[in-house]
Amino acid sequence: MHLIYTHPWLLLSSLILLVTFAYNVAASSPVLEPVPGYPQYQAIGAAPSLPVTAFGIYDFESGKMLVSNNAEETLPIASITKLATASVLISKYDLAATASVVESDVLADGRSGNLRVGEDYTYRDLIFPLLLESSNDAAEFYSRVTDDSLVLEMNNLAEKLNLTKTNFADSSGLLDFNTSSVRDLQNLMRYIYQETMLVLIKFGQTTAQFCTRIIVAESMVTLRRLTGLL
Repeated sequence: MHLIYTHPWLLLSSLILLVTFAYNVAASSPVLEPVPGYPQYQAIGAAPSLPVTAFGIYDFESGKMLVSNNAEETLPIASITKLATASVLISKYDLAATASVVESDVLADGRSGNLRVGEDYTYRDLIFPLLLESSNDAAEFYSRVTDDSLVLEMNNLAEKLNLTKTNFADSSGLLDFNTSSVRDLQNLMRYIYQETMLVLIKFGQTTAQFCTRIIVAESMVTLRRLTGLL
């Protein structure tokens, strides 16, 4: 577990790799035009009928949308927000910086992360509960210690990626004003995936695979939560 705290990008990369794995499983029926160098999927009949407002199955590598429904509709994204939170935090802030948990941090809805007032953490430490436990306390901690510049940087990232239907109102996703579309999330996730690949190269494949095995079971909890949101 020390490796996860030391190299938080590996935690984020493991989540992305897990989602990619889920995509391969979910798309086992898929018709779509073949993409050179990528698996060809065949969809038989109509697109799957799911009890959700919108969904999308797409290839991170090529950017190709395989199957989707209401991909352009703007919807609240809840804790999917935390993926942008982690991405911006890792790229824009000093992860070695340290701060103490205060009472306002733990007043957020939910108790995931089990943070306690007075405890000291580096910014790196809380990426683990932020992503795998979807800790709202950790998200509030990050907003406070960055003087709310974190949310501004998240929206700057959305603008940079031309995510026209994406808006971030907080770092946790608790507010309904955190919105996006399946299409925007496709582009956001591909950006995170591509950035993560650079880190996998930097830290070495063996280390990355080791960390993936450590957290894959816990990541499935987060994956189920995320795929149930849209």
